[in-house]
Amino acid sequence: MLGIVVFLLAADQFLFTGMLSRPLAACTLIGAACGNLQAGLMAGGAIEMLLAGADESIRILDRRNYVFASAAAVILTASAGLDAQAAAGFAPVLIAAGTGLNHLLSIVNMSLLPSARNAAETRNEKKLAVTHFLPLLIAAAVSAVIAVLMQNAVSANAENIVLMAEKYEWVYKALCMAGSLMPCVGFAVLLRNLSVKDMKGAFWAGAAAGSMITAAISPAAALVICAGAAFGAAAYDYHQAVKDETPVKTQKGGGQKWW
Repeated sequence: MLGIVVFLLAADQFLFTGMLSRPLAACTLIGAACGNLQAGLMAGGAIEMLLAGADESIRILDRRNYVFASAAAVILTASAGLDAQAAAGFAPVLIAAGTGLNHLLSIVNMSLLPSARNAAETRNEKKLAVTHFLPLLIAAAVSAVIAVLMQNAVSANAENIVLMAEKYEWVYKALCMAGSLMPCVGFAVLLRNLSVKDMKGAFWAGAAAGSMITAAISPAAALVICAGAAFGAAAYDYHQAVKDETPVKTQKGGGQKWW
């Protein structure tokens, strides 16, 4: 079941809309396939926050690496019994591993370029379709096989993984701390987006409101979140007002300045 789910998610990121391959959706579906829906939701939310912050500054995090990281994080959480925050702490390493895997697959897929070029020159539509979709299906199949092998390996060595986490407790606690800071990263992105007139800030405002409603936080923390959201909304409104009142600078001839 896990292999089928991961194959469909990997195929979605290449061939379809890519919405299901986002960490929150992918981790939830993978967690359900592993029999631990709660672990999938927690790991998916933490990784989604991480990637939201990273997407604003690190453009090398390709969306094609999300499914591999999501599957590995949920397997570590559901099968080995690790904390979901620790799995989120592992996420950057897992994304880097997914990047390496995609580069290896790209090198293999380059062997099909001569066939694709020949099919395009001869207008062989069937051969061209095969050379286009075959690498994508191979990449999805490889992701599914790795996920199944990883689940079997983690399930067989779950006790050893827990013992290793206890042995290197300081590393495990550091990963948990890094994972617990992901909501803070997401809220910082919310304020940044609102202050630079980015409409994605509205989605993060909803995430902040949802965390206040569902999470067991103190009244002081709720007030801080409300104050931050109010500051972000005020900054957005101010920038919009300045934008509407600022006259357009023109060059000779009526052309608008690009700066």
